[in-house]
Amino acid sequence: MKLPVPTIIVSGLLTLVPVIEAATDTPLRLNIDTSERLVPVDVAQTPADGGLVVSGRIVKRWIYRGRILGHVDVDLLNQDGEVITARQGALYGRSPTARNPDRARFSVEFASLPPDTRAIAVRHHVGSHSAIPVPAQG
Repeated sequence: MKLPVPTIIVSGLLTLVPVIEAATDTPLRLNIDTSERLVPVDVAQTPADGGLVVSGRIVKRWIYRGRILGHVDVDLLNQDGEVITARQGALYGRSPTARNPDRARFSVEFASLPPDTRAIAVRHHVGSHSAIPVPAQG
């Protein structure tokens, strides 16, 4: 049996809707600063109520004995690499002990996601806040 043209068009559009939705939920580009001895790893971005949660772990990059101190700087960047919104996140869940932990976790929530956001910059930081280096785009 041959289907009428309107039925084919409607069924074709219904199969495209999930593809279009998936394209709008594309993860943002991650810029992770790995220049320090304590670095963010397993960074994930999760949509949450119109906003975004950025979470992950801080691990020791090379043999380093000592505490994991500081915080995580997470910035939302536009297409030119300029900071739109900046947040700091505390470290928690230090394991196995606070004296010489293997890792710590972090989670930073953004209540809303600006429409021109194109990337997320993540950096472990000890001390006062400073700008996150953004790699040049080519």
